[in-house]
Amino acid sequence: MDYKIVFFDVDGTITHHEDGSISNQTKKAIKALIDKGIKVVAARGRPLSMCEEIRELGIDTFITANGAYVKHKKEIIHKLPMDKTLMRQVFDFAHTNDHGLSFYTAFGDGENDIDMLEFVGLGIAMGNGSERLKEAADFVTKKSSEDGIEFALKKYGII
Repeated sequence: MDYKIVFFDVDGTITHHEDGSISNQTKKAIKALIDKGIKVVAARGRPLSMCEEIRELGIDTFITANGAYVKHKKEIIHKLPMDKTLMRQVFDFAHTNDHGLSFYTAFGDGENDIDMLEFVGLGIAMGNGSERLKEAADFVTKKSSEDGIEFALKKYGII
């Protein structure tokens, strides 16, 4: 399947679950996605102002503040608390841009990521993720400290 968008939880998924660092392999994997024209979206509980390190990876679409703020480049898509309505807005945005959510992939590590993983075509839980999330995921990859992002993207032929 040709995936169009990959959603990543940040803390414990893009970043190492113990020290908060971003491995070189994860940086390369994200760059490979962007180079292939795949849209990369970062989702995190923290505010957008705390996403500079993630922005430096080339990511320009963010779901932040636990879903209260969604921004694509300079366009604010949403700015209310996250609920099912937000997921509907993301779906409508995808439809407007001629891709269904079945062409989307999402990565997460916590129970707050379950809805995101269930809404997309391929939901991937990090090895260091919660058991409940792993049960909801289509695939459980390696831990963030073991370059789980790169592993899963290569396994599914996305990069």
